[in-house]
Amino acid sequence: MAKFQDLYEFIDIAVRNRKYPESTAQALKAALKLYNTELNNEEQEDINKFKENFEQITQSVFNKNKADFNTTSLKTYKSRVQKALTDFERYSDPIKMNSWSPKVITRSKRKASQAPVADVDDDSAATENPSIMEGNVHKIELALRPGVKMLLIAPRDLKELEAKMINSIVTSLVKKDDSLNTPNS
Repeated sequence: MAKFQDLYEFIDIAVRNRKYPESTAQALKAALKLYNTELNNEEQEDINKFKENFEQITQSVFNKNKADFNTTSLKTYKSRVQKALTDFERYSDPIKMNSWSPKVITRSKRKASQAPVADVDDDSAATENPSIMEGNVHKIELALRPGVKMLLIAPRDLKELEAKMINSIVTSLVKKDDSLNTPNS
């Protein structure tokens, strides 16, 4: 009978067999560690019991950690635990491990935004303010002129004083351009 601890050992074996890069293994182990704190003895001793109670355990993990992690991070941890379980079920047998050809994902850097107003990285904004990832914002993209756009991310409960402050800041950025002014006649 497989135990929860066997998942950690499986990940180590997968790294030694070059099925997971070290960074992936560390991420999977971090997710398992988060879940491990919520397991009772029966779930630690029987991986089938863990799988059976997975949704309830996940709910417990979410409730206990919602102050420390945003919803997106918790969903990522959940998917990592599911990946570890799936791979364990498929490839824990050494013969199956040898025939395992994991998909290699090559990530490239994102191209820089051409927006002249401000460089806004959605990921960094979401990290600083979890409400952005939870949909509590308005995202407005404005095409100002050909090739020039502005992205505005504002909380759904924007206050009047905050709107006035934003208006003042944007107004201070304005560069006088006579080509946009229409003559009074």
